Amino acid sequence: MMGERQDRSTHEVLATRWVRDEDWCAWGEVDIRYPSGTVCKGLFRYVDRGGGVAIVPVDAQGNLVLVRHYRDTLGGYSVEIPRGKRHMGESPEAAAERETAEELGCSTLSVERMGVVAPDDGFVCNVVPLVLVRVTGKMRANEDEGITQMLVLSLDDVLDLIKDGEIVDSFTQAAALRMLMREA
Repeated sequence: MMGERQDRSTHEVLATRWVRDEDWCAWGEVDIRYPSGTVCKGLFRYVDRGGGVAIVPVDAQGNLVLVRHYRDTLGGYSVEIPRGKRHMGESPEAAAERETAEELGCSTLSVERMGVVAPDDGFVCNVVPLVLVRVTGKMRANEDEGITQMLVLSLDDVLDLIKDGEIVDSFTQAAALRMLMREA
């Protein structure tokens, strides 16, 4: 099954050098020998030990709730689904409920796992659960989290924004695809 750890018997990890090792994450380099015999040295690796959760908020009318979030890595704002870090031992569902309250300021009616996303499987050693959250109540953008606006959009509108290059976030694109698959 995709998203699960695959058999690595055909690849050999020759060396791992950790540059920084913290409780919640680690950065390092790894040397790998591929089945062809080729050795790749110094592949950078980031390990997120707690994990995260990507939230797919849906209102009573079936619209998706996206946020306009400042992302320093992009040098500007991104239109995306909310997401956040899971606390150690916290389930994806519990984290989705907590993050929904923190980022959107509203209540959760139900949560349901939709699948996982590997945000950058050439660099990051984890997969992030996508969790569908049915939301209710008054919503507010949490500016303390870097969120300046909430957008309540139909799936068709989200797909148009992706097509037009306005949504580049991989989590949001994966969420839209999962929502589209649910409709099929």
